[in-house]
Amino acid sequence: MKKKSDNKNYIFVADVNLDKIRVCIMNIKKKKSFSILFKLSHNTNKIKKFSNIVNEAIKYAKQEHKIDVTIGCIGAAGPISRKRGYIKLTNSDLEINKKKILKETTLKKVYLINNFEAIGYGIDLLDLNLDLVKLPHIEDDLTSCMTKNNTISVIGSNVGLGMVIAKYNKKLRLHEPVPSEGGHMQISPSNELEFNLIKYLIKKVIQKKDVQPDFERIISNKGIELIFDYLLTLKKYKKTLIVRKIIKMYHQDKIIEISKNYNKSNVCKKTIDIYMNFYARICSNLALISECYSGLYITELVPLKNIMNVEVKKKILMNFMKKFEKHDGKIEILKKIPVYIVTNKDVALFGCGNVVKNFSGIL
Repeated sequence: MKKKSDNKNYIFVADVNLDKIRVCIMNIKKKKSFSILFKLSHNTNKIKKFSNIVNEAIKYAKQEHKIDVTIGCIGAAGPISRKRGYIKLTNSDLEINKKKILKETTLKKVYLINNFEAIGYGIDLLDLNLDLVKLPHIEDDLTSCMTKNNTISVIGSNVGLGMVIAKYNKKLRLHEPVPSEGGHMQISPSNELEFNLIKYLIKKVIQKKDVQPDFERIISNKGIELIFDYLLTLKKYKKTLIVRKIIKMYHQDKIIEISKNYNKSNVCKKTIDIYMNFYARICSNLALISECYSGLYITELVPLKNIMNVEVKKKILMNFMKKFEKHDGKIEILKKIPVYIVTNKDVALFGCGNVVKNFSGIL
C-alpha cells in the first residue's frame, strides 16, 4: 500500500483550450516553487460536462497518491463573467460553471480565470534560459535596460487568438494580468492584397456582411486555411502536385501540410508570409498599447512547429521582427521591448497555481 501523502498545498488546475483540455494535480511548495504530480489530457469536443474531468483527476489523486484535493483553479478560452462564476468557451458548446463544479465535485473552492490570464500569471515562474527564446531585434536593440518590475504582455494563436496585459504588483513582486478579448479587435489591411483578402473573408465566411472582421479570423488555424484558399482564387499560383494534395485535405492536416511545404510551394510560402505579417502587426500594436517593457511573450507560432529547416525558421522570424519594428512614426518603444517565444507548454497550469498560492489568500 502506498504511503498517504500530505494533502496540504495540493490543488487541481486546468488549462482549457478550444482543442485540448489539460488538467493536473499540482503541489505548491513556495511562492514561486510548483511541481506537477500528474497530468491528464482530453479532446475538448468530446467533453460535455466539465465536472466529470474534475472528478476523474480527484479520484485518481485519491486512489494513486492518497491525496484529498479541495481547491481548484481553471483557466479557460472564453470571456469570463464579471463575478468570475461562469465561462462559455469561444466557438464551443462547453461551459464551465463554478456553482455546478462546487455542487458536483468535492472541491470546496474554485477560481475561474481566462486562459490567457493564466498564461500571464505563469510568466513569472518561467526560467529565462530554459523556457523562453528571445528574438533578436533587427535594428537597434535597446532592451539591455529591461527590468522585471514593468508591464508584460502575452499573445498566442492556435485555434483562436488571445492576449493579455499584466501590470507589476509591487507588493507581491509578481505580475497581475487583467482579462482581455483583444483577439477580436477589428483587422485592417495594409495593402491591396490584404484588402482583397478581407473582402473574400466577408463574402465567404462572415454571415453579417456589414461588419469588419476581427484579427482572429486571420491569425488562427482557420486563418491559415482561409489565406491559402484565397490565394488560389487569384489564378497566379500553379496547382502543382503538392497544392492539389493540400486542396483535398481538411482543417488540421491541411494547415500542417501548408507549413511543411513552405520552401517547396510558392502558394504555401505566401500563405505563411501573409499570416506572419498580420501576426507581427498585432504584436506591434499590443506592445504600443501596453508599453510592455518587461517583455512581449508569444505562446504560439503555429507554422514554425511544422517547418523543420532551422535556417528557414530563422528567416521567417527575422522577417517577423522586421514587420514588428516597422512603424510610420519610427517609435523607439518597439526597440526597447524584449520579444520572447514561450517554449514551456505548462505555463498556464503554473499560472493557475500562482493564482491560488499568491492571489487567493488561502494558502
